[in-house]
Amino acid sequence: MEFVLAVHRALFGIPKKRNLPYSYRGVHILEDRGSAWHQFINRSGAGYYTRYADFIAATQGRVEAVSVAVNRWGDTGGLRLCVGVRKPNRSHHALQLDNGNCERDKENNCWDIYHDGRMSDIKSEIVLEAVREAQAGHWIEEHEGKEWICLGKLPSADTATWTSSKKFLANLMHYAIIRTNLREAHKRTRSA
Repeated sequence: MEFVLAVHRALFGIPKKRNLPYSYRGVHILEDRGSAWHQFINRSGAGYYTRYADFIAATQGRVEAVSVAVNRWGDTGGLRLCVGVRKPNRSHHALQLDNGNCERDKENNCWDIYHDGRMSDIKSEIVLEAVREAQAGHWIEEHEGKEWICLGKLPSADTATWTSSKKFLANLMHYAIIRTNLREAHKRTRSA
């Protein structure tokens, strides 16, 4: 529940419009578009129909409509921080980040947000290389012999402000856009 409240506060409870556009290490959050209900179908054919926070973001000249929400998954009641990228003829979840991979940092009253780099049909090593090529290699940390992507600190709901949340939100959107670009490149090479 603490994780959901923290994400909800960062996405919906902090005024952003007067603080945008915001640029941080290769990503530009151009606009906060409020929220809307979206349906994103997963590769399995199942999907989510949830209220997402909508943003317009850009990296290296590409502008994307990015939507972020927390969804439940599986019978265990686990939570996923989902980032969808919406395009005229395709909407997809670029990232589904399980909260079980995130660590509560009680001392700093925040969550350290991690992702293992997994992506269907694309090896984790390729995802990590794409992160490095996008000048985001500083996200990669080694833990117990495995490389993880650390997207930063998500402040707890009671301490979240635009100042304490903006770097995490920028990293989250940047990673989703990197994954979207990687997926599109992978599809082009498979169809060639």
